[in-house]
Amino acid sequence: MKRKTMTTPYGREHRGNDAFSQAGDLFRLLAPDAQQRLIHNIVLSMKGVSREIQARQIRHFLKADVRYGRGIMDGLCCDPKSSPGG
Repeated sequence: MKRKTMTTPYGREHRGNDAFSQAGDLFRLLAPDAQQRLIHNIVLSMKGVSREIQARQIRHFLKADVRYGRGIMDGLCCDPKSSPGG
């Protein structure tokens, strides 16, 4: 079964209700130093969040882009498989 795609105003196609491809595309468009700043800011914001929530969010970041998710996971020293729901 073929998935529907939408064309954005920028001419890029995105899969139907895929909640991760657009975030991954944006991350990959950033310069490496901007990617690191983004990861750093997210890590700082998530430091006070429970490990369960951190793990859930890391799984989402990994679906967007593996380097994105790994950067946040490394910054938080958290393995998303070690928490409930992983």
